[in-house]
Amino acid sequence: MLCARLTGIDVSTFQGNMNWATAKAAGISFAFIRASRTDTLPDPKLAQNMTGSAAQGIVTGVYHRILPFSNTADTGAFVDPIDDADNFIASGGAYMGSGYMRPVVDVENGAKLNTTPVNGYNLSTWTLAFVNRIKEIKGVTPLIYTGHYRSNLNSSVVTALPDLWIANWEDVNYGHPVFGTGGPPTSPWTPSPNWKFWQYDSPNSLGATYGAESKDIDLNVFNGDDIDVLKQNFVIGAPQIPSGPSPVHGSGSVNPVGLVLNWNDSPNATSYDVYLDDMTTPAATNLASSQWTVSPVLTTGTHRWKVVAKASATVKPLQVEGPEWSFTVTGSPVLPAVPHNPFPAEGSFLNYHPFAYDWANSSNATSYDIYYDGAAAPSGNFASSQSNSFRPADGLHTWQVVAKNANGTTSGPTWSYTMDTVAPTATYNNQLPVNAASTFTFTVTYTDATSLVNRATFDGYDITVTGPNGFTANAVFVSATAGNAATRTATYRINSAPGGTWDWTDNGVYTIAQNANEIRDVANNIRAAGTIATFNPSITPPFAYMAGSTLNIHFDGTARPITLGRNGASMTATLDGTTLSFSGATAMTVTASTASDTLNYNNPHALTTTFTGGNGLEAVNVQAGTVTFASNLGTQSPLLNLSVASGATAIFNSTQRINGLSVAGTATLAAGGGKVLVVKNLSVAGRLDLADNDLVWDYTGPTKIGAWLSGQYTDAQGLIATGRQGGSWAGNGLVTTRPAALTGATTLAAAEAMQIVNFNGNPTATWNGQAIDQTAVLIKYTYAGDADLNGKINGDDYFVIDARVGQSPAAAPAYAAGDFEYNGRIDADDYFVIDRNIGRFTELL
Repeated sequence: MLCARLTGIDVSTFQGNMNWATAKAAGISFAFIRASRTDTLPDPKLAQNMTGSAAQGIVTGVYHRILPFSNTADTGAFVDPIDDADNFIASGGAYMGSGYMRPVVDVENGAKLNTTPVNGYNLSTWTLAFVNRIKEIKGVTPLIYTGHYRSNLNSSVVTALPDLWIANWEDVNYGHPVFGTGGPPTSPWTPSPNWKFWQYDSPNSLGATYGAESKDIDLNVFNGDDIDVLKQNFVIGAPQIPSGPSPVHGSGSVNPVGLVLNWNDSPNATSYDVYLDDMTTPAATNLASSQWTVSPVLTTGTHRWKVVAKASATVKPLQVEGPEWSFTVTGSPVLPAVPHNPFPAEGSFLNYHPFAYDWANSSNATSYDIYYDGAAAPSGNFASSQSNSFRPADGLHTWQVVAKNANGTTSGPTWSYTMDTVAPTATYNNQLPVNAASTFTFTVTYTDATSLVNRATFDGYDITVTGPNGFTANAVFVSATAGNAATRTATYRINSAPGGTWDWTDNGVYTIAQNANEIRDVANNIRAAGTIATFNPSITPPFAYMAGSTLNIHFDGTARPITLGRNGASMTATLDGTTLSFSGATAMTVTASTASDTLNYNNPHALTTTFTGGNGLEAVNVQAGTVTFASNLGTQSPLLNLSVASGATAIFNSTQRINGLSVAGTATLAAGGGKVLVVKNLSVAGRLDLADNDLVWDYTGPTKIGAWLSGQYTDAQGLIATGRQGGSWAGNGLVTTRPAALTGATTLAAAEAMQIVNFNGNPTATWNGQAIDQTAVLIKYTYAGDADLNGKINGDDYFVIDARVGQSPAAAPAYAAGDFEYNGRIDADDYFVIDRNIGRFTELL
C-alpha cells in the first residue's frame, strides 16, 4: 500500500498575496517562506505570509537565498558570509525560535567561488561559515536547499550538514514524489538517498490551487508521511514522539486496579495529554509527568491509548502525537454500588439543624467520602452510610457521596437541598379605605429570604383587622399571585365597613395582624402571630357636621370661605353654594387648615366657639349676629385677622393674641378682669369694650399712642377719647362699660410701654402676664388719675402733673403725662381727678 508523503510549498513575494486557507484545504502541511535574499532585505511578503500560515496551523520556517557576489550572475562585489548570515537573522530571526521549522540556506549561486576563491572561501566553506554564524547567534542548525548546485558543494559541507532539501523537477525519471515511489539524486551527499525535503515541481500553473495570487508556485514533499516525525526532527523546540509505553503495546492480563500508564519522558515536553479508548477526547490533560493513574477502574477487554507530548512556543503550542498502543484487561474488579436514597432528598427543603447526612448502604463499599457544596476535597472517610451532625447555613447546598473499596471508587449523583430556618416576612402595601365604600381591599406581600412562600397556606384565616370602638374583622382571602416563589402578594378584603360604609367617623388607628399557624414557606417555617402594620383611613370629613351638640367646621386646605348663618332655629354652613343645616348645637369648634382660610359669621346663633388647627387660618369675619369666642384665637392661628361688621357683635371670653382686629360693630372682652387683648393691628370704627380688662397694641413702625392734632387725639388715645365722650363712655372707639366707669372713678389709661415698664436693657418684658416689646401701647382699665398705670392713686401721680401742668398740647400732653380727661390740657381739673380718687381708693382690687 502506498502512503502519501506530506506535501508543502515554498513561497516568496513572487507568489503575490497568498490565501492560506485555500492552501490548507488543498492538503498543504508545511511551508518554507522566504525571509530574505542577499539583495532583498526582508522579503516584502514575509510578515503577511508568516501570520497567514500560522493562523491555518501550517508548519512553517524561513529561508534565505545567498548571493556571494551580490547578484544572481555572480558578477557583483563579494559578500562576506558572516555579514550575509546577519542579514538573514535581521530579516527572519524572529521566526527561528520555538514553534518554527529550522531555517534554510538556499544555495543556488556562488559557483564562481570554486574557480575564483575569495579570502580563502570556496562555495562549501562560504556556506559552512554562513551556517555556523546562524548556529552561533540563534542556536539552531539550518538545512541546505540546493539543486544541480550540489556538485559545487564538497563532502566537508555534506558531512557537517546532512539535512538536505533537494530541488529536482524530473519526477518522471525518479519516481512519483507524493506516493513515495522514488527520490531525487543527492550525490555527492552520502549515504544515498539522504534527502529530507524534495522540491519536485516548478514552475507550473497550479498557483491558484494552493492559494497563490501568481500561477507559478513551488511544490515539495517531506520524506515521510507523519507530521509528528516532521515536527520532532525539524521544528525547533518540538517534543520527541512519546515512546516506551507501560503496559507495553499488546500486553494481556493487565490488572486494572491501581493501573498506572507510563511512558518515556519526551525531551522538550512540558506536559502531556492521554487518550484512552476515545481517541478524539483526552481522558487526562496537562499532566506534568509521564504517567497517569487510570480512574475509574477499567472493564474487561482491550483498551487503546496514546499520549500527546506538548511544549510551549512563542507563537503557538507545540504538540507531538505518539502512536496508538493497546493492552487487555482480564477480569473486572468488584466496585461499590452507586450511592442512592439520600437524606436530605434531592430538591428537598429543611428547616432545622443539626442533622446527619444519610444514604442507603452501597453494596461492596467499605467507606465513604462526602463532598459538600462543590468542595475539591472530601470530608469524612465515614465507615457507615451516615455523616456526623452538621449545621449548614440557610441557602442552597449540594452534596455527593463517593463509595470506596480496595478496588476503587463509585461516585453517586450530586444532590441538592435548601436549608431554610426563617419564616417569611410580611409587608402591608399601604392601601387605605375609600370614602363611601362598603368594603376595603388591601394586599400583603410575603417574602422568604431563602426558599419559597407556600401559596397553599393562604386562606380566610390569615389576617385579623382591629380598630377603634371595638371594631374587629377577619380579612377574607381573595387571591394571590400564582405558584410558589420567594415573593408572593396576597389580596384580602374586609367585607363590612365599621359603620356600613367608610367615612370620616371611621378615622383612627387600625391594626393588621397575622394570625397564628397560618402563612408558611415550603420548608414549613410558620410566620408568628403579631402586627404586620397599622393604618389610619384619614378620610376628610365634610366641611360641617355635628358631633353630639357641637357643630364642627372643617377647612379643607383649598382656601374657600365658609359662611355661617341660620335658617329659623337651625344653624347653617355654606361652602361654594352648598348649604348644610344643623339644629340643637350648643357650641362650635372650628378646625383650620394650613391654607389662608376665611370664616364668615352671618346672623348665627350665639354659640361659644373654639378654634383649633393649623396656623394658616387668617380671616374671621363676624358679619351679623353675636359670636362668642371661648378660647384664644391666636393659640392655633397667630396670624388671624378678625373683623366685626357694623351691627354685628363679637364677645371674647378669654385673653386674645391675634394679628389684627377691625371693629365696625361691637367687640367686647367679657367682664371679670384678668383678660388682655393683644393685637398688632387695630381699627375701631364701632365700639371695642374692654370692660375691666386691658389691651396691648403691639405696633410695628411709628408709635400708636397718638398725638394731639387739630384739637383732638389720634390713634390709641384718640380711640379712648371718642369712646369716653367726656365720661359717659357712650361713643365709638375704645370704651369700658363698667357702670358709669364706677361713676367716673375708673377709666382707660394709655401709655407707651417704655413709659411704664422697666425693660432693664432687655428687648422684651412682661406686663399683665403678656410678653411685650418696647414698641407697644398699653391700655389699662384703672382708677382715673393713675398716670403710671400701676393700679394705684398716690403721690407719684401728682408728680406727673406737677412736671407737665401748664404745658400746651403741642408738648404731647397725654394720659401718662397727666391729661386724665383726654381734653388736650393738663390743668387743675386733672388735679381734681386725683383729689377725688386718692381719698376714696388707693389700689384697684
